[in-house]
Amino acid sequence: MVLCAGQHLFDTSAAHLAFTTCLMDNTAILQSDNFTAIMDAAVQCAVDVPDKIDDLYNCGVSEEGYQLFRDAGQRQRELAAIVTEVPIVALNEVAVVRRGSQMGQFPELLCREMQEDSSAQEYCRLIQSNQREVNSRE
Repeated sequence: MVLCAGQHLFDTSAAHLAFTTCLMDNTAILQSDNFTAIMDAAVQCAVDVPDKIDDLYNCGVSEEGYQLFRDAGQRQRELAAIVTEVPIVALNEVAVVRRGSQMGQFPELLCREMQEDSSAQEYCRLIQSNQREVNSRE
């Protein structure tokens, strides 16, 4: 779904980052292998682009989605030297999340990697602001 979203739903890195972060927050659903539940979560995460949901679905169930997944698998195999456990999340061939215990830090780690991407800066500032707010409450 993340790969298909990048292909069909969003024109900016920030929007794709927001979608990916939202979908990753549904870890239990993603691990369930229940395509309907995964698609429902993806639709909720793509609420800003309701007119493109059919494109997301069609990609997810087609050869195109499978090819995107295979290509990502190939990139993952190329990163295998640094993979010590799963899941691993890579951006532009750089491992951002290297172990499952880092998934809770996914937005922050991704923003750190994307700090030079002007379209992601606004989203990342929002993530940082939300994190400071949470920390101040604790």
